[in-house]
Amino acid sequence: MGRSPGKDPDRSASVSRSKSYASSILGGSQITLRAQMATEARLLDPNETSDKDDSLSIEAYRRGFSRCLVLRNTSHTSKYSEQFRDALHAYFDSYGLLNHPKLPSWWTDHLGARVAHAFNSFLPWCQELSVNLEGARVLEVGCGTGSSTVALAAHAAYVLACDIHLPSLEAARIRLLEDGFANKVKFLLIGTDLAELLALTEKFDVVVLYGVAEHMLPNEREKLFSAAWAVLEQSGKLVLYETPNRLWPKDRHTTGLIGWSLLPPNWALRYGRWRGAFEEQTDLVRMYRLGYGMTYSEVLSLLQRCDARYAIRYKYIRGPFYQRALIKLLVEMLGVPRWGFSENFNLIIEKI
Repeated sequence: MGRSPGKDPDRSASVSRSKSYASSILGGSQITLRAQMATEARLLDPNETSDKDDSLSIEAYRRGFSRCLVLRNTSHTSKYSEQFRDALHAYFDSYGLLNHPKLPSWWTDHLGARVAHAFNSFLPWCQELSVNLEGARVLEVGCGTGSSTVALAAHAAYVLACDIHLPSLEAARIRLLEDGFANKVKFLLIGTDLAELLALTEKFDVVVLYGVAEHMLPNEREKLFSAAWAVLEQSGKLVLYETPNRLWPKDRHTTGLIGWSLLPPNWALRYGRWRGAFEEQTDLVRMYRLGYGMTYSEVLSLLQRCDARYAIRYKYIRGPFYQRALIKLLVEMLGVPRWGFSENFNLIIEKI
């Protein structure tokens, strides 16, 4: 059921439902997944259906799912092509990250782990919070190299995937082509002024903001929410996922510093420079681009500026006793929603 802002939701369905999602939507033979995940998924046998189109779709799902969830190596038969690897190389090169010490880890993430997370965590979370992606028209803003786009396209009828970064879109295009979902996805290059989004006239059942709002400037966030709300169908869902909450004591996204995200932007920049998290030439724009999260009041303010009528859903996650006690105290004292004190904003905002 939908929840209004400021109301504590009931606890969501059991964890076992989430863990079984990957196997319930598929079926058939088992494959073991690696990429630091000890999960299993069942894949449909294309021979189980006589419909040619369904068979092709299932085979594409099999190919994409196995490629996404298996940590790739040079001997694996479903590895991405050299063309995709070249596009990924160009993606990292465009950010000047080819010599970064974390490049091997990031490379692995983009080849498999991120898509594994989308299939094994993001999709089950959507299902638990009643986001029906089957046959839906989806707008994804900030698609990056297509890690989440693959998971969305496996279920949706149509996905419009947008990004401001051309090398990201090129890598995403090749990924979706090789995973068999190119016919479902259209790519759109947008500018930082979001003019292309604001000009959209088509309507969508779901708008996905997957790890994107924290990389935008305040005025861009306002335009983003305005554009997203305008193209959302009545009873449609705006999905805000993995956006860091600035009220969380430790920033795990950008700096790794305790207290950094609690500071106003100018102070956060100075503190980040002083602690060595930023180079001296880093300015406010660069800090936002690296990632500067949001607060619950900012989320609500952006919705209010859209003159939105909405209901917010989220999944309650039990933490340590001291953490639950502190959050309960803050909720009661300040009269704010419980989700306002989660580490990341993972919210379903339904248009009513």
